[in-house]
Amino acid sequence: MNTRNRAIHATALAFGLALSLAGAARAADADDKKHSHLHECNRNADEKKLTGDARKDYVKQCVVTLAKDAKTIEDKKEDAGKK
Repeated sequence: MNTRNRAIHATALAFGLALSLAGAARAADADDKKHSHLHECNRNADEKKLTGDARKDYVKQCVVTLAKDAKTIEDKKEDAGKK
């Protein structure tokens, strides 16, 4: 393998590594957000003294609502940045 091919190979390898690290960071951030939403909803369910199916339904709906709200906020920020 000549020097040029080695340089191309090294560049491709570095690019692939950078992409996989960026994907892992994005996935970790999403997990952190989900965990944060779940924690907040469970705390609210505790305050409301919910138990059983009522608690499970409340937490499930709460997490969905918080995720939608977070997505809406992100979308608005992106739209504002494009103007």
